[in-house]
Amino acid sequence: MEALPCQIAAVAGPQHALITLAQFQELKVTRHQRDRLLATGQIVRVAHDVYRVNGAPSTWQARIAANQLSVGPDAIVSHRSAAALYGLDGFDQQLVVHLSLPAGRSPRKPANVRFHRCFDYDLIAPEPRQNIPVTDPPRLILDLYASEPNPEVARRGLFSARKKKLTTWTALEECLRQHARQGRRGIAKLRADVDLYQRIGCPETSFEDAIARLLMDAGLPEPELQHWVETPGGRYRVDVAYPEFRIAIEGKSKEHHLNDGAFETDPVRDANLAIAGWIVIHVTWAQLQDDPAGVVRRIRRAFQSR
Repeated sequence: MEALPCQIAAVAGPQHALITLAQFQELKVTRHQRDRLLATGQIVRVAHDVYRVNGAPSTWQARIAANQLSVGPDAIVSHRSAAALYGLDGFDQQLVVHLSLPAGRSPRKPANVRFHRCFDYDLIAPEPRQNIPVTDPPRLILDLYASEPNPEVARRGLFSARKKKLTTWTALEECLRQHARQGRRGIAKLRADVDLYQRIGCPETSFEDAIARLLMDAGLPEPELQHWVETPGGRYRVDVAYPEFRIAIEGKSKEHHLNDGAFETDPVRDANLAIAGWIVIHVTWAQLQDDPAGVVRRIRRAFQSR
């Protein structure tokens, strides 16, 4: 019995201090021994047939891992839960754990777990993320496009995955090709966005995307996003740009522009762009939400001035 805690630690260590009933059985741990470990507080039951080594931190990652282990090895963490494990922007700790399963599987469903039974389960190429099996990034993006009622949430996942270099346009196009079938949700929406952002560039934030979509919906030409501008005073990246007309539109967020660094660098940047012949127009989130027509009018006047 003295060596048992070390054996348990060796198994549980790589999987967020968790061990399953099946793994206990592989270690030849009897029911009596397991009950003794529970009674003495050396392990704690955290899910059906899943235990945590006592003293280990109870993290949100461990909660996801416990539910995945409880459902079985063919359960793959997906959707918002996978997005959180990849560290995608705006997908922090999630209350509900999302798991993808083969279409015919009907296991016991733990509380706060959502099953996604997939007819195209075999197309998932699971990857380990924080030692937890998750859907591959292209499939994750497609799943978000298929399941999220708010398209901005799915796009946020796309932007963040591209920003973190988790996927490429080629990989996303291949994912669309493999999953294309009549009635497959998410395909048309994701294909449209992949085509669009390959043409105009991929925004880093939903704010930039909202500016671009407002302008296009108003009948203005497609802009270029994340456009680099060379000036005698430096090289700058513009959120939304019309290079032919030298018009730059910058999303002015409190997070990125109300700080000591931006207070000093933003005026220099704007001055250098202006010296190089660019019109720089700043747009705040409040302006975008409360007076979108006013934002469009300012951009139109900039075009007219050219």
